[in-house]
Amino acid sequence: MNQKERDIPMISNELEFPLYIVTAADLIAAYNSAVLADGTYESMAVHEVNPIHIVEVNLSKARDIRELNQMVARYVPLLVTEAQNLGGFVYAGSSVLEDVSLIEPKWHRTTSLSRRCADGFKDITSQQVVLGVSNEQLGMDLYNLFRQIGPALIAITASSPYSFGTGDFIDTKTQSRRINQYERLCVSFPPDTWRDLPELNSLSEYHLFMRRVSDSVNQRLSKGYMDANESELYRIRHNEDGSSYSYAPFDLLEPHQIFLHVRPRPDHAITENGRSCLLSTEVRVPDIPTTIDRMQVLNSFVTGLAYYVADNGVICNPFSGSFEELKRAARHGLDDKVGGIGMRKIIDNLREYAYRGLNERGFVFDAILLGDGVDNILVNGNDADLIRKLGLSKQSDLRYYLIDRLRTREML
Repeated sequence: MNQKERDIPMISNELEFPLYIVTAADLIAAYNSAVLADGTYESMAVHEVNPIHIVEVNLSKARDIRELNQMVARYVPLLVTEAQNLGGFVYAGSSVLEDVSLIEPKWHRTTSLSRRCADGFKDITSQQVVLGVSNEQLGMDLYNLFRQIGPALIAITASSPYSFGTGDFIDTKTQSRRINQYERLCVSFPPDTWRDLPELNSLSEYHLFMRRVSDSVNQRLSKGYMDANESELYRIRHNEDGSSYSYAPFDLLEPHQIFLHVRPRPDHAITENGRSCLLSTEVRVPDIPTTIDRMQVLNSFVTGLAYYVADNGVICNPFSGSFEELKRAARHGLDDKVGGIGMRKIIDNLREYAYRGLNERGFVFDAILLGDGVDNILVNGNDADLIRKLGLSKQSDLRYYLIDRLRTREML
């Protein structure tokens, strides 16, 4: 098949950062003004469910992996600088080290369906890689690959061994706490909206899946099984054109309202500047690493694998795609085993495919940086390993470590 028929013409990041001594509203305003003043529009900061302590930076529609990683290197330091100008700080790692118990969450379409869901998102963050694809089968191939290899992505990026969401500095006994937290925050939703991802091989299968889970959520809502915020769920809201709407009742869930750790997004179809995407594959499972370099490594790992699949076909791997595999990887990280094979060996094998995918597309330097970055993680540890080696016992010590770490480049 011609490469253009199986292409990845747009790649984006969603990077969620915890804040300290600066509010999300103030930092979003300052950051977006700085981006506009710079004359560029590839980045924008937005609110997350926690409207005080988290900012999400969207890096949008990069043409290729090199451009995406250049955007990370450009816009993450800008966020740090704008926070410092306001007297505050930004850090990474997927635990928000603040007491969020009294924070009123933002009531979106999904969080209004479940208060537990809204509360659960207030103190966890992630890095998401969104792969815009030009071909339906490629989109499904990537979905099926990443729904399987999620444990490897967790093992590489795990950065949340401690929590502080209710005001106690707690060792969670895991490397990444997000998977266990998802299990708790999604408890009101049907398991097929978040737990074990189905194999999907076409958009028609995806639409049938969305029909089924939408009906299931509606049934639970009608029977009172959802812990919904009904005043927000049924509140009449107004569009800019004066028309009105409410989050419920609804017939179909929106694509972003299911919590699969990899999501097909046919609503991302777009044609822009000669590039056309039929849909995207949204990889949502990783923690956000604590340094710019490791964020770039994750981008290169995911995109390199996607390039390989686009150009060479599917990749064999030992994973089943089960939620239990995600939980085990979240607990054991790089020390996990799958089918008797060590996680480090699995990651090393996947790295070879990603390396080839980058090289075959001409991103030779990026392939070298990927190799060095993965070696650094496999030899020295993921972020959770490095954090545990510090032997910290206070939230403030971990927070200041993470603040300094985000400002430091590992691989220059």
